[in-house]
Amino acid sequence: MDRKNPYFRQVELLVRVLPLIGSYPCFALKGGTAINLFYRDMPRLSVDIDLAYVPIGERAQALEEMTACIKRMGDVIIARIPNAKIQYASLNQTEYVSRLIVEADRTVVKIEASPVLRGTVYNPTVMRITRIAEDVFGFAEVPVVSFEDLFAGKMMAALDRQHPRDLFDIKGLLENEGITNRLKEAFMVYLISHNRRIVEILNPNPLDIERTYETDFHGMTTNPVVLSDLIKTRSELIAAVHALLDERDKKFLISFKEGHPDWTYFSVPHIKNLPAVRWKMHNLDQVETNERRRMVDMLKRHFGT
Repeated sequence: MDRKNPYFRQVELLVRVLPLIGSYPCFALKGGTAINLFYRDMPRLSVDIDLAYVPIGERAQALEEMTACIKRMGDVIIARIPNAKIQYASLNQTEYVSRLIVEADRTVVKIEASPVLRGTVYNPTVMRITRIAEDVFGFAEVPVVSFEDLFAGKMMAALDRQHPRDLFDIKGLLENEGITNRLKEAFMVYLISHNRRIVEILNPNPLDIERTYETDFHGMTTNPVVLSDLIKTRSELIAAVHALLDERDKKFLISFKEGHPDWTYFSVPHIKNLPAVRWKMHNLDQVETNERRRMVDMLKRHFGT
């Protein structure tokens, strides 16, 4: 690993901050940092800390606890990391905090927790940073979301925003574990939780990612990755998702869109209580009847039913 890499110092700071997360059981690590420092042997550098808020509860209580924990985390960072500066980002101009920006020695790391995607499909586990990452950056051990939650979220990101970093992580998934049945189940949860329409995620318009590749990805990987490989991965992911959805899956998605899902579809009982799922159902219930029928028909046409 090239220590002159501009991202290297960010990861150094990130690993110094990571152990603090273990002090707050309401959080578990997710996203690219979880993949590339805990599940993979650092094929790319990841410079942000994305946190899942694990408990399932009412929004106000969750935001209060999230805010208190992030602020305590900031206080500890100031006390333990010399020259560190802290900046909090409020949630939609409220008193609640969802993001913490850490700056030390001209290096910046962002810590963020989603106020909507609270709870997980499967239970998080405490994980130790991989040996290769530990040899370079030092020891860290934190709660991490399950493999299935982690990569289901990554699949959604790759289909939605199509960022080269997400596509790179999916490339590793398709080349290694593939999409297992448990991962498909988690993906279905994240799919019905997403703020965009199901058909827009399953059949996304390809975005031009060349500029993003040059400015926000190039130089982050251990081995060079060309843009065409990431574009190929995008196509492979879309095809893989289409192939893995069977008639039972399609029937459930249509019933969810219609407003009467059979929750026994899932092997875990709490899915209907996840805040993002409840919020999506609430929003669907606000849609005018004819428009909702049109949305259902669009999904049926996509599935060929």
